[in-house]
Amino acid sequence: MIQNFLGFANGFGMTLSTGGRALTVPMTGSIFAWSLTNVKSATENTDPLGFPFNQYFTFFVLGCFAILNTLFIYLLPESLDRKKIVTK
Repeated sequence: MIQNFLGFANGFGMTLSTGGRALTVPMTGSIFAWSLTNVKSATENTDPLGFPFNQYFTFFVLGCFAILNTLFIYLLPESLDRKKIVTK
């Protein structure tokens, strides 16, 4: 029974990881393309937003995701680090 649960948890984690990797590339590409319309030094931009929405905006978004992931890791209970011994 516990083996099935561990297999499910591992598979679910791998699925979320793969989904995140698949969504990150189009998301960051779209954000970066949009942020290039806000560069003040470009001659074709008539109304740029400037910093922080310029070409560095993608890196701010990725940094926010990294900070949220770090906070989530610190909120996990320490009991997840210990292996449970199941006796019959």
